[in-house]
Amino acid sequence: MVTADPAFLQQVFYNLLTNAIKFSGQGNTVTIRFSKNDYMVFSVDDNGIGIPADSLKKIFSYQEKMSTRGTQGEPGTGFGLPLSADIMTALNGSLKAESRPEGGTTFSAILPNPAS
Repeated sequence: MVTADPAFLQQVFYNLLTNAIKFSGQGNTVTIRFSKNDYMVFSVDDNGIGIPADSLKKIFSYQEKMSTRGTQGEPGTGFGLPLSADIMTALNGSLKAESRPEGGTTFSAILPNPAS
């Protein structure tokens, strides 16, 4: 169980999943994980194109709008990740991203575990 606005949390999950699919071309894998201890962590991992290290610092910022076309040319607004980060902050959580040099990215939505 988690204490959060379901519509807002659903929006975060939707943004993370659709981004993973969008940037993981055909034949690639998207993996969803959930773990809990002191925190509840929902992770979406893909083996897609990845995010350059210098861009990782900008993806959650409205001022540094990052809009990249997906592997099939899908457009984006550049607002999904900043909005998701704001939602997670409002829920007393956080949103983190890690990208691997060989490709692929993991996004983790992290919330305090009310049972802890």
